[in-house]
Amino acid sequence: MRRKIVLNGPSSLTVSLPTQWIRKNNVSKGDEIEITEKDNNLLLTTISNTKNNKSIELSFDHLNRAARNSILLGLYINGYV
Repeated sequence: MRRKIVLNGPSSLTVSLPTQWIRKNNVSKGDEIEITEKDNNLLLTTISNTKNNKSIELSFDHLNRAARNSILLGLYINGYV
């Protein structure tokens, strides 16, 4: 995908990030990303942010497959990845 480079102030250049990538990587305003230069490329890496991390401990011992799938889907939708 192509992006235009925008002049932001007297000497800063800005490139917008694709919405699909932002959603997939759970990036929002104020978050930080790591930019690594390798040869002629830039690699963007998200930095794990504790405010977005959710965890839960479950036991599926007595649930059938449909119930497990339903619970897992609900957790995924609510940010438990």
